[in-house]
Amino acid sequence: MARDGLGYEEIVKKLGISKRKINNLIKQDETLEKEIEFSKLLTDYAVEDALLKKALGSTSVETKETQKSTGVESITVTKEIPSDTAALKFWLEHRCPERWAEKSETNQAIDERLEKISQEISNQALNDVGGDNEIQ
Repeated sequence: MARDGLGYEEIVKKLGISKRKINNLIKQDETLEKEIEFSKLLTDYAVEDALLKKALGSTSVETKETQKSTGVESITVTKEIPSDTAALKFWLEHRCPERWAEKSETNQAIDERLEKISQEISNQALNDVGGDNEIQ
């Protein structure tokens, strides 16, 4: 339940026990609290990684196999997934609020800066891949 993002209050409610009962369980088994916190961290890191990947864009390689009369044919497709300015904005506003807080600039100026960053990231990704996004 902690891995699914639930806090202590939601966990005790789902388990149908009191806060005092879970506190007693934690006192009896010191590893329980560490396991709950570790489960929360795993989810936080997974969400953080997904947001970062969406913000920066990525490359996806898919291989499809089809049965032909001459045998199995394999087709590999490389897709460029562009960066997402909304994810960039969210990431920067929350990770670097001193530089990216909305109060420092208008929303339009932030969006323009993020669009420029997104374009630069996409251009760099194309240069790194060599511009080869065709079926191989």
